[in-house]
This record gives sequence, structure tokens and C-alpha cells, in this order.
Amino acid sequence: MTIKIVEHSREYQDRVQAFNRRMKQKGSTWAFYEDPIPQWNPKIGEQSVWRQYYLAVDEQNEVRGGYCLKRQEFWFGGRVQRIASFQGPVSEGSVDRKYGLVALNMLRDMLSREPSLFAWGGGAQVTKLLQTARWWIKYTPLCLKVCKPFRFLRRFRMMRTSNSRKWMMDALAFSGIGCLGLKTFAALEKITHYAPLEAEFEIVKERGDWSGELWLRCRSSYNIVAVRDQETMNLLMPVNEWPPVILLKVKFGNQVIGYAAVLFKSMQDDF
Repeated sequence: MTIKIVEHSREYQDRVQAFNRRMKQKGSTWAFYEDPIPQWNPKIGEQSVWRQYYLAVDEQNEVRGGYCLKRQEFWFGGRVQRIASFQGPVSEGSVDRKYGLVALNMLRDMLSREPSLFAWGGGAQVTKLLQTARWWIKYTPLCLKVCKPFRFLRRFRMMRTSNSRKWMMDALAFSGIGCLGLKTFAALEKITHYAPLEAEFEIVKERGDWSGELWLRCRSSYNIVAVRDQETMNLLMPVNEWPPVILLKVKFGNQVIGYAAVLFKSMQDDF
């Protein structure tokens, strides 16, 4: 079977819809973007960060998979360089062995387009694919603060992976033991890691010169970090558009020492 990789376009919308229907019919919860223009970070002119979709098509021009590349500038090796990350890939090979090599074809295509490539997340199937290709796999910790212990114990899917674990988590929740334990642990963490800092924060809507100045002042402290200057922040988090983040500017005296983009949202079935 011959597979070629093409850029997503309007002419492939119907074929992507057909691909998504086949995936659903065969029991997959995965689908690919039907609209060829990304809702977030589309390429418009010359910009430092953008996302772009690619499709894997067969000899009949039917879509058998797809992936997204996000290009972005990073501070790496003492200078700014463009690095790309991939999202996906989504492959019909996950539900039909006939297309088992589609994902590998897409991975090779990604590397031909962007040799400096990385991925974050993606699940067990993507991790297995990268391990097979002998990528360097680095596990990152999940930083989590439990504010509502009962709800956490009843809904945290990452720890409720079997009937026995579900029973144990429910028992801890309804008995009150788990809630008490989590509150005690949080209190001990606060005492152990307490570090008073006379800093203040304010909610801001504009990404002014202060963000660029902070970036230039701090970037050399990192071995590798994504560019976070004013232009990039406006592209990643445009005002009054998606994502609907709240930008916090942190100051110590009259000096800006950091900022954070936070999102307040009620989650459902995310972990």
C-alpha cells in the first residue's frame, strides 16, 4: 500500500469526514480535524508560531490518518531556534491492521519536515510508537492540588482504573478517612515548603512591553524554553479569543518577576 502525506485543504474535508465515520464505526473515540484551518494558531503571514494539519492518503486518495505540527521558536543552545511539536497522530491503523504502518509513515514525514521535533502527551499508543522509533522518552510529573477531597476521590479516573480501586477510593471518600488524609497532607506540604515572598499579582489584559523585557532578562536561566515575548504571547493567547485564559502579572516592588496564564473551568471526565 502506498501512502503519501499531503497538507489538509478544503478538497479533503469530505474524505476526512468519511475517515472519522469509519473510526467511530470501528469503536475508536479518536477523530481528526475536518476544517483544514486550525481554530487556534492558524498560519497567517509570517509569524513565529503556528499550527498546520497534514493528512495520510492512499492510492484512492482516501484519508487514512492525520497529524498536526505546531511550529514555535525556542531558546536553546544560547540562541533562538525553531522547534516543532506534533499532535496526534490519528491513524486508521489503530482500528484496522491493514493500515498499521500509516502512523510510522506520518512520523517519518514529520521528521522530514521538522528534524527538531518533540511531542508531549498523546497516550499509550503514541508513546509505544516513539519507543519503537527509539525516541528519548521522558516522563513529566503531574502537579495537582486537591481542593475538594470527596469529589477528587469519587472522580479521579487515573486512580479508578479497576473495580477494586474504585471500591477503595469510594470507601476512602464516604468514610471520611481519605478526605482527612488529603487535608493533612496538604497542610504538611504548606508547612514544609512555606517560603514567604512579598510579591503581589494583578490581573492584566494587555501583553505590554513588560512581558518582552521579562523574557529577555530571564531566558538565559533556562537550558531550553519556548519563546515568551510579547508577540508570541499575543499569538498563543489572543485577547478576548480562545483560549479564555486569565493573565496574572507578578511583581516584587516595582519589578515584574513573572506571569502566569490560568484557566478557571469546571472539568468533566478529564482525568
